[in-house]
Amino acid sequence: MCSGQSVDLQRLRAEFARTHCVRLPELVEPGLLKCILERIDHSEFSTKVHGGPHSVIATELCMEGNPTRDLLMVLLNDHEFFRIIRHITGCRHLGYFECRVYSLGSNHYDLWHDDMVENRVLAMSINLGAEAYRGGILQIRNKASKQILHEVVNTGFGDGIIFRLADDLEHQVTPVEGPVPRRAIAGWFRSIPTDDPIFVKKTLS
Repeated sequence: MCSGQSVDLQRLRAEFARTHCVRLPELVEPGLLKCILERIDHSEFSTKVHGGPHSVIATELCMEGNPTRDLLMVLLNDHEFFRIIRHITGCRHLGYFECRVYSLGSNHYDLWHDDMVENRVLAMSINLGAEAYRGGILQIRNKASKQILHEVVNTGFGDGIIFRLADDLEHQVTPVEGPVPRRAIAGWFRSIPTDDPIFVKKTLS
């Protein structure tokens, strides 16, 4: 995981305050990431639809719950990592990070939404693709004015993007173009601790 020693935390803090988003290069160490990818490659994926029956906001292929997902939860809920994220974002109350592994292809979509449910305060995406995809741009806009405030493409292998969730902000991922999907570990930092018995058992053992 990122230690904070190789990045300018003050610069990242200023960037996050200005754009609501920062990139963390090689957030996951390449050797560790390759081992994780071997596990993911042998995992089952199924179509997941986000939103209600009359307000679908996104479709994707999502990895089924399995020990690899539990391992990612433990790795990404690291105390030192949380200290760095608090420093960069100014979000003092981070209870835990909940993640999934997904693949967004040219036949999927991710429309404007705010993710402001279930005590979510920050979102994070870590790129798993060794080959760069086209399209798949993360865009952040002001909800009232619809003005795009920031956009970023995250195609670096193992690079992470962390962005703010707030009542006055929305985000989307533009359509992926071509045969290479946008594959990532993604999820949300919540402001309260988890009561997930699997995660609690693994972090205490």
